[in-house]
Amino acid sequence: MEFYLNHKKSLWLFSAFALGFYLLDLASYFDHISTNKYFYEFYDEYLNITYETNLPTFFSFFIDILTGLTAWLLYRERKKAGWLVAALFFTYMGLDDALQIHEYLGSYFGDAFLKGGFVSYYWQVFFDPFFAIVGGLIFLFLLWQFKEAGCKWCIGLLFAGYLCYAIAVGMDYYEGLDSDLSWLMDMLRMKHKMVIHLMRATEEFIEMAGSVMILSSILYLHPLRVSVK
Repeated sequence: MEFYLNHKKSLWLFSAFALGFYLLDLASYFDHISTNKYFYEFYDEYLNITYETNLPTFFSFFIDILTGLTAWLLYRERKKAGWLVAALFFTYMGLDDALQIHEYLGSYFGDAFLKGGFVSYYWQVFFDPFFAIVGGLIFLFLLWQFKEAGCKWCIGLLFAGYLCYAIAVGMDYYEGLDSDLSWLMDMLRMKHKMVIHLMRATEEFIEMAGSVMILSSILYLHPLRVSVK
């Protein structure tokens, strides 16, 4: 049996998973009052997209690790340092999704050095510059690679993926401000807790979508083929 994953299969398959997790989360969360409590407990433990240790988290981890693996294979094939940097970066991103590294270190250093001197989440002070610089360099490298390959489709996905990342970071920053959300509560006719969950779930989905787009663009250059005997 042979498993073959190219850019088109990746985009459709993993986008369906990301959208499925998002819609299932919203359907389960907003209907939890009338839902069997055992189902809601199952949802809350395994499917809540805003939590960090469940199936959606594993999906995000898997996508980033697969992106890192593909970049590593391209590095072995082409011997360009940019692919090694991309491989290390996306592997770290996957581990960070699973282990919440930036949240823990951000809180630790924030408590030690900032002491309430930043309006949003502390991790953004320490990690956003790193993500912006390294992520920006990888963006330029990938843009160069896709132009060499003549893949306009890949370039479009790359821009869309990074735009998703930027939107997700912006939403995370806004969430950390603890701003007055009464305008959004009035517009959506929801309670504060529900609005917060909707924002967090949407931010996680947008981040997933960005990761899927970047993976799919890279798979154009190196589809994955695994044979199982």
